[in-house]
Amino acid sequence: MTDDNGCTESANITVSDSDGPTLTYSSSNIACFGVSNGTIDLTVVGNGPPYTYSWTGPTGFSSANEDLNGLEPGNYAVFVTDPLGCSSAENITVGGPNDNIQIQSTITQMVCNSDSSGAIAINIIGGTSPYNINWSGPNGFTSTDEDLIDINEPGDYTVSVTDANGCPDTGPLTETYSITEPSAIIIDTNIVQPTCDSTDGILYVTVSGGTVSGDYTYVWDDISTPEYNKSFDDSLSEVGAGNYVITVTDDNLCSDSVIIAISDLNGPTLSAVSTNVDCIGDDDGTIDLTIAPIGTYNIDWDNDGTGDFDDNEDLILLAAGSYNVVVEDALTGVSLH
Repeated sequence: MTDDNGCTESANITVSDSDGPTLTYSSSNIACFGVSNGTIDLTVVGNGPPYTYSWTGPTGFSSANEDLNGLEPGNYAVFVTDPLGCSSAENITVGGPNDNIQIQSTITQMVCNSDSSGAIAINIIGGTSPYNINWSGPNGFTSTDEDLIDINEPGDYTVSVTDANGCPDTGPLTETYSITEPSAIIIDTNIVQPTCDSTDGILYVTVSGGTVSGDYTYVWDDISTPEYNKSFDDSLSEVGAGNYVITVTDDNLCSDSVIIAISDLNGPTLSAVSTNVDCIGDDDGTIDLTIAPIGTYNIDWDNDGTGDFDDNEDLILLAAGSYNVVVEDALTGVSLH
């Protein structure tokens, strides 16, 4: 530099470029799907303030504020300019669930009455894992497992689900599933009792319940006779004394069994007191017959096998000879000679 007198002086001056402002930020994601509560907190360091802000975002979003709140998920871009006209830019992503919480389910109903074959399998999608799961069911049943297996009681089972952020914000998502069971197999029996010391009895069964499209499967066994030839019908003939087991199976291979005990029908017990005739040729003999137990009997006497003689229980005015009696139980047909 030179003045009017020709004097000069010099100096070194450094001119440097001014950097744009430095941008840092913190952000929070959306907690629940469909709720706009994301935030961006921007911090600017540089040749200011004041700074000017220009934000753009999803679905036409724009703002001139430094910090943002009430944001939906998406990508946000900010352009910041300082008083010197220098600028900096930043891209910021606000995340969040892509969908509402949804519960997908697969239900397995109980196969047999009172068995433990029921199951409910669920698959949870949407929201933010891990999920909080609470089940409730019949008779105070509770569980926090995702899937329910070995269900042995029919009824309604309700699951309540929230995600890691406590969503849905309106309260837990609930679904109710009904578990059913077939009715129990019921076996009603009808017995035609065998007569005394014989095998002319018949056993019948009538079956209801279970799951059957046509007929049940029947298997008869005689407990007291291992080599017994099985029968595969709803009745069993030529039955004598013994313990018989009928096993009935339905279409789902559910089964039930009943033991039927058949005992011998004993005939009546007889005792007789006789008085002889006083003299040869007299007919003053008697027979006093006692039958036990007390009941209704058909009585048939004959004299020395010569045919019917009398049907009374006791006989009087008898001549000397041999007398035979057949006593038959009027109800069971069991007789004793």
